[in-house]
Amino acid sequence: MALTVALYLALFLFLRMVAADSEPAFFISPYLQLGKSAGAGKLAVLWAARTDASAPYVFQWKSSASNNWSEKASPVSTKIGHASLPFSMSCVELSGLPGGTPFDYRIFDGKKKVFEATAHLPKPGTDVYNFAVFGDCAWEGPAEKTVARRVYEDGVDFAVVTGDIVYHHGRISEYLSHFFPVYNSEDPQLGAPLLRSTLFVAAPGNHDLYNGALSTAGDLHNFPDGLGYFLFWDQPLNGPQFFADEKGITPISASSKMRSEFLTEAGDRFPNMASFSFNYGNAHWTILDSNPYADWKADRRAQWLEADLKSAAGAKWRFVAFHHPPFHSGHSHANEQHMRNIVPLLEKYNVDVVFNGHVHNYQRSHPLKFLPNAFQGITLFGGSQVNGEMTIDRSFDGITDTTPQGPVYIVSGCGGAPLSAERALEYPEHREPFTASYAATHSYTRCQLNGSNLLIRQIATDGQELDHLKITK
Repeated sequence: MALTVALYLALFLFLRMVAADSEPAFFISPYLQLGKSAGAGKLAVLWAARTDASAPYVFQWKSSASNNWSEKASPVSTKIGHASLPFSMSCVELSGLPGGTPFDYRIFDGKKKVFEATAHLPKPGTDVYNFAVFGDCAWEGPAEKTVARRVYEDGVDFAVVTGDIVYHHGRISEYLSHFFPVYNSEDPQLGAPLLRSTLFVAAPGNHDLYNGALSTAGDLHNFPDGLGYFLFWDQPLNGPQFFADEKGITPISASSKMRSEFLTEAGDRFPNMASFSFNYGNAHWTILDSNPYADWKADRRAQWLEADLKSAAGAKWRFVAFHHPPFHSGHSHANEQHMRNIVPLLEKYNVDVVFNGHVHNYQRSHPLKFLPNAFQGITLFGGSQVNGEMTIDRSFDGITDTTPQGPVYIVSGCGGAPLSAERALEYPEHREPFTASYAATHSYTRCQLNGSNLLIRQIATDGQELDHLKITK
């Protein structure tokens, strides 16, 4: 059942009281985002404040090697109130220092300093950096917290979330209860201070935007604080462009008043932030909304995807991330194969690795090439089976043969949600012929780029290495 207005207000007052004991100025502590115009030397810093904050915020930042603080103009603020849970989101966009520069930033509430942290700007054109990949994460449990600590201790340059960011309905209240408190916690028992120091990038999953026939994420009648993805994330708006009232986008069920309020608060992020691309170092990233309402064979999306991948011809590495895996072993979500339809484009433009979630375990494919049969459409509620001709590169082992013939597909859906531990998959003979590695253990994917070499390791919460491979360009 949906929370009543009274319960929303009670939750708000409780969280506000908790915040008052630690960081009195914040409803949500500052965190890093790509921003709408991602690029080398650019970042956005966001935070949420009480609507009754006593004085304007002052944001200052500087190179960590400098003693001179630079003050940004007043942060851009947006009041969020459509869900009867009032707070104000603030955002500042950073630029002006060279890409990769370590920097310090601090925030004043009036004349009182209320926050300080250190981070670094995205690295331009560099050949050496690390990133983490994990999905299906914010379930509010010990595994999520342990994965967060492992990623933080790893010191990666950025993290990519492969969807199902929060469970179960993508709600503001779910972000407040088991996303921000875990990934921005200074208490190692509760998580890690990742978000304030490490850039997070996220593809949306079904629990974030669309959950089958009920469409619960966008059912603002029953979940008035749904679609938190479009309020809390600040990512590029360079994907295929749609209007908020078109078909084929994230569905919303709401009264005209609530719909209007949500669209005002989300601004230009809805619906076009669901798919985008960006460059980091020597790699190009393409992030896709793979929910079944998004038909990537339709003209507008297909044209954008091809143009985006084609534009990455100068990038040494090309990565694609979305939620629903085209290839995996197991019964869970076995017939949701609609994203196989884009595989020929991924091969045409030499995509190296495709990262997915949705299935709550770790799986890695052999490099493969796939030609779908005639496109058979997408079933919104029952999944879609896509058959075709497959060629598997079995000579690649990531140790002696490190040059794959075709993309490698990695499912990293074990970031915190309960695992899909299918016993049969523990035995290679019961897996799909394209599956090279499998582990039903909470873990994350650690990727280390060094020029023409990519080292991929799957790291469990106890530090055990579950998988290890090298790809050479």
